[in-house]
Amino acid sequence: MTDEPLRIGVLGYRFMGKAHANALARLPMFFPDAPEVERHTLVGRDEEALAEAAERFGFANTATDWEAVIDEVD
Repeated sequence: MTDEPLRIGVLGYRFMGKAHANALARLPMFFPDAPEVERHTLVGRDEEALAEAAERFGFANTATDWEAVIDEVD
């Protein structure tokens, strides 16, 4: 196991995106031994709504091109 946080990207910021962001935020409560999770990138189509959602859900970055996010090397 690594001490590095898991950098997570989520595609979408509506119903399921909200559910996933909530689950990531609460992960330590249910799995205290799980590695730290970094809410890294939130992906969506509408840049304005995306920026608002990223701030609300605690994501550090936004993107509109999901393929570029997938291709990003850690």
